[in-house]
Amino acid sequence: MSAPALSTVSGELTAQLTLGAAATAVYEMVNLCRDLTRLHEIGLLMWAGYYEGKISDGEATYLSSIIERQRSWRRMAAWGTKPLGKIGGRQCGRFTPRQRPRSPDRKASIDRRRTLGGSSALPHKLRHHYTEGQRSVLCIIAGEVKRHGICDWPIDKIAAIAGVCRTTVQTTLHEARRLAALDDPRVRKDFLDWREKVAITSGEREADNRLSAISAMLTWAVDRGQANANHLRGFRRMYHADRSEIIWLPEHIASFMKVAPIEMQRAIILALHTGQREGDLLRLPWSGYDGLRIGLRQGKARRGGRLGPLVEIPCTGALRRMLDGMERVSPLILTTKTGQSLKKRYFARLWNEAMERAGLQSVLLPGSDQWVELHFHDLRGTAVTMLSEAGCTPQQIATITGHSLKTVHRILERYLARTRGLAEEAISNFENSPRTKFANQLQTVAHPKITRKGKSNV
Repeated sequence: MSAPALSTVSGELTAQLTLGAAATAVYEMVNLCRDLTRLHEIGLLMWAGYYEGKISDGEATYLSSIIERQRSWRRMAAWGTKPLGKIGGRQCGRFTPRQRPRSPDRKASIDRRRTLGGSSALPHKLRHHYTEGQRSVLCIIAGEVKRHGICDWPIDKIAAIAGVCRTTVQTTLHEARRLAALDDPRVRKDFLDWREKVAITSGEREADNRLSAISAMLTWAVDRGQANANHLRGFRRMYHADRSEIIWLPEHIASFMKVAPIEMQRAIILALHTGQREGDLLRLPWSGYDGLRIGLRQGKARRGGRLGPLVEIPCTGALRRMLDGMERVSPLILTTKTGQSLKKRYFARLWNEAMERAGLQSVLLPGSDQWVELHFHDLRGTAVTMLSEAGCTPQQIATITGHSLKTVHRILERYLARTRGLAEEAISNFENSPRTKFANQLQTVAHPKITRKGKSNV
């Protein structure tokens, strides 16, 4: 016998020695079985040997798995009409065989797959290349890349959230790499044309968001070597919004505080006294408050797995009184009435209800002839404006908002509204400065009228 054959036989003998005598006998009976009734009897015999102590736990687990595999519907054309084939491979493996993942709620998985697959942002020239399940996978990957700059989730997690199996995820990635259209520079024009159609039906902002998701997905594909280039990188957005002059006035805040629930009152006080974003405040833990200051890491600056900058904000007296008077029923500061964490969607619902009761759906700001809608994010600009009116320098404001000094002036131009308080302070400085004394003394003087003969008329 040749050496390879001897090695093969030796491997089979070694595998057979991994089972005991009783387990080996059951294994041989399963191989000789040709109908499902007999297979069921063998299973009962195997469990009887297990209860008698002749078969160990590991042997029982392995034997039950091969019995179930033989009972699978894939190995028969009809019930009991096709003989069962002999089991191939080793009798007992070193590792536990992979269990086929199954959704605990199949209907929820199907609904989630249909929702994600139907809402995935793909132009018509690419959409028909993917099935509904594959489009849901692309939607999950694009969303994760857009939020964190990378999608490092395992295949099983992507499959579970998308409502598909792991094979569908693998097929989707192979199909995306196989399509050579994404490597053609002319695909940029197709995407831009598609965005214009989306803008007509869903608005410019939604169109930009969909194209941004596709660009993030292409960037992820380039990093994984599944695409040669991202031809959407640096595309110009259609939607532009400037809310720098939209701030909350004292009367707006007073109206909100009169009707808002305690959870929303705490949120608006935190936003005004810290100048932070909604997402950072909802994630703010009690461990970040030491009685004098609040420390947090901003989530928007978190890209590619890197931590955001650490911001330490000294608390005002009013903010300390509110925080010290709260009962700590949760690791997070902002919670619901029952002590649960405030999710983004639930927070938005409570916020909109309070805004409606306060009559702040649309307001008319001084110096403006258009009605505007106040947002929670406008409190960030309001805080910056209040700090500037209090005499804070741009460097001091930057330490509160968490921006770098290099971009502080650009940020202030975005958030610093031209309010009446700033204008009054500027005029007061103009009047009291020695350098402008000559301008403050200027007055009009009526000159006598000169006639043509050189005589004046008094």
